[in-house]
Amino acid sequence: LFFMIKKQIFSKKLSVFLISGLFFCFLTLLHFIWMNFTNISTGVNVIQGTVDLRSIDTSHNFKVKLQKEWEFYPNILLASENAQSVEQNKVYTNQPESWDQYFKNGEKVHYGSYRLKILKEHTSPQMYGITIPEGLAPYELYIDGKFIGGLGNLTTNDTQTAPIGRPITHYFTLNTNESEIIIQGVQTNPYEQGGFQREIILGDLYSMEQSTSFAIDTQMAVCLVFLIYLLFTILLWSI
Repeated sequence: LFFMIKKQIFSKKLSVFLISGLFFCFLTLLHFIWMNFTNISTGVNVIQGTVDLRSIDTSHNFKVKLQKEWEFYPNILLASENAQSVEQNKVYTNQPESWDQYFKNGEKVHYGSYRLKILKEHTSPQMYGITIPEGLAPYELYIDGKFIGGLGNLTTNDTQTAPIGRPITHYFTLNTNESEIIIQGVQTNPYEQGGFQREIILGDLYSMEQSTSFAIDTQMAVCLVFLIYLLFTILLWSI
């Protein structure tokens, strides 16, 4: 009887071990699928605050990283101030990078604005999306002077009330061959580097929504598999 009980316990442990192995193998496979799907190999270099997309078809299957020389204005919120009077404060960043190096030592609160000019051939009205990565909170996004969205509130958020930075995709319409993007924000967390340490991504509506839908489907799949694994484990130990 003792050996039969011991054999049953061993069998249960082996079953749990095998199911656990399959579970983690599935998660690993899902991780690689996720990395392959979300990896954007195409990067477009911004040169002195301007990105030239006129040689790229931006109407479909278009998704690029906006890298290198974004304009940056430390201690200035461009959407709230006259751009003509702040040109002397402009520097060119090497995105993605921390903005801390552009501020003087001793400044407790860092805030500023990024600006980018987009040149493209496609002039008919079309929806686009831009993914702002985690790192800056709160912030506001403006396209051609129009407020599109943001994270948190620039005027009321402080260290205690500012939201946690997270990637957000904002959607908007472009109908000209020259457009302007402004991202202005405040770094309320003194223990984190300011600015963006990951690339800002621009794409057409379909491509950006496809990425968002895949992210949601992947999270649901992980939750479902974890629930099945949990139920099987409980069932095995209850028999």
